[in-house]
Amino acid sequence: MKEAIGSYADIIGTVAMIVMLCAFTVEAVAKDKALMAAIFSPAAVIWMILFAFSLADRLGLID
Repeated sequence: MKEAIGSYADIIGTVAMIVMLCAFTVEAVAKDKALMAAIFSPAAVIWMILFAFSLADRLGLID
C-alpha cells in the first residue's frame, strides 16, 4: 500500500512540475523575456518525455 501511495505521489509531483514549467514559459513570453522562455520551454518538453517513459515503464509497456 505504501508503494502505491508513493507511486501516486510521484506521478502527481511530476505533473505539477510540468504544469509549473509550462506556466513559467507562458509568463516569460507574456513579459517579453525571450531567454527565460527559451530555457523553460525545452525543460517542460523534456519533463513531459521523461514522464511518458516513466509512466510507460510503470504500466509495463517498456521491457
